Amino acid sequence: MDADISFDPGTLYAERGLAEMRPIIRKCRVVLLSEHELALLTGSGLEEGAEALLAEGVEIVAVKLGERGCYVTDGRNSFTQPAYRVKVVDTTGAGDAFNAGFIYGLRQGRSLPDCSRLGNRLASYCIQERGARAGLPKADIFFSKEL
Repeated sequence: MDADISFDPGTLYAERGLAEMRPIIRKCRVVLLSEHELALLTGSGLEEGAEALLAEGVEIVAVKLGERGCYVTDGRNSFTQPAYRVKVVDTTGAGDAFNAGFIYGLRQGRSLPDCSRLGNRLASYCIQERGARAGLPKADIFFSKEL
C-alpha cells in the first residue's frame, strides 16, 4: 500500500453495499463508520461486518456506537471502548470528531485502545455544544491531558 488511507463512507456510500464499494475498501488501511453504516455496507452485524471488512484487506475497523462508545478491531484484538458520559446538547459532528481523534492517535503511534479513547473523548467534547465545532477544544489543551 502506497499511502495510509482512512475512509468513512457515510450512509450515501454504505448503501451501495460492499460489492460496489470493494475497489475503494481494498485501498484503505482504516475504515471508520457507524454501526448502521456497517450493516448497510456489509449486510451483517457488528462483529461479522467488521470481519468482512478485514477480509477485504482493511487493517483496522472502528465502528462508532453513539452513547455506547466504539468497537475497534484489527483482526487480532477486538474491544468495545465505552463512551465518556457527558450532557448531550447536539450530536452534529460527533462522528467526524471521533475520526479526527482516532486518526490523530494512529498518526502518533498510539495503541488502538488509546486511539479509541482519543476518538471518544474528542466526540464527547463536540456533543456538549451546539454545532459541529463549537465544543472542540484547542489541540494543545486536548492532547496535553491524560487519557
